[in-house]
Formats: sequence, structure tokens, C-alpha cells
Amino acid sequence: MIGDYTNTSAYLVAESVKELYDGVPTSSPLTISATPPAVNYRCRVTLSSTTGHTDCAGRIIIGSDALDFLAAGKKICTTTIAANTKPAVTFTGLDCNILIECIDVGGQPIYSESLTAINVRLEPHQSSIQQPNGTYTKITDTAIYSTTALAVGDVIRINSTDYTLKQVDPEYDLGGEVEYYSCLA
Repeated sequence: MIGDYTNTSAYLVAESVKELYDGVPTSSPLTISATPPAVNYRCRVTLSSTTGHTDCAGRIIIGSDALDFLAAGKKICTTTIAANTKPAVTFTGLDCNILIECIDVGGQPIYSESLTAINVRLEPHQSSIQQPNGTYTKITDTAIYSTTALAVGDVIRINSTDYTLKQVDPEYDLGGEVEYYSCLA
């Protein structure tokens, strides 16, 4: 790392919609191996064609909801499933990819997080922007250095604080190793 600063443990946070199942099933009922959400939820089902598996006309039953499909598409179950409960899922007439995602009772996606451990170095950072009237406005934020490739919009968790990257500038040290300087909001 640049300078005499000590590395700080952090996590690169990736969020995705909580999935119960994603694949082309070989038999009914489906085996749900994913952990269900810890809140009451409903299911959103998306059927799509994939190489060699194009028959998206059929029925899928999740708990007490029967969803009939004439073609590839997306449908939402109306029945609420209790927190931490895996629903029974059966299907007939389908030979395609089945994606079952979790949504909250209001219809919004439920997200799950995956954390990747990274080392970063935090530094206070100040810059000035000239205003049209000739004065300068100071901007104070936090900057990090990391050898992990980062992108604008990535979320870095340090202790229990999440930082969203607003700017990423690659820098090269004398040894030729790429280091990433990222300004955080």
C-alpha cells in the first residue's frame, strides 16, 4: 500500500434479490436448498427458455398458489409464506429455466448480501470546487486505497458503516502494481 498507513479490514458488499431456486429442474417436486427469508414473503416466478429447454407452457404450484403459464414470463404468488419457511413447489408440463425470487408482502424484492473480505486504507480527503461567482466550496469526504478492483457504486463496509463509492481512479505505484484510489461519499 502507499505510505505508512495500516490496512483496515473491510468487506465488499454485493446485494442480489433473494432466490429460492434458479435452474432447469429434472423432476417435480423441486428441491429448495436455499435459505428462505427471515421475514414473511411471497414468491415471484420467472420462466425462461434456455438451450435445449424451451417449453415454458405449464403450471407451477408454490404452497397453495397455482400459476399457469402459456409461454415464458413472470408471475407473482398472492399467498404470504411465513418467515423461515420453505414452500412446497411442484410443476407440470415445464421444461425450461425456473427462477423463484422472494418479494416482501408489499411486492418489493427482498435482497440478500454476500460479503467479500478486502483490505483497505482510509484517509481523509478534501477538494475544492470553484463556483461561478469565483469562490471555492470545500468538499470533505473519505478516500480509500485498495488493491482490489473497485467500481463506482460498489459498497464497502468498514465496521458497521457502509460507504458507496462515488469515484474511482487507478494509480500505479513504483513497483508497477495497480492500486485503486476511491473517493467515498
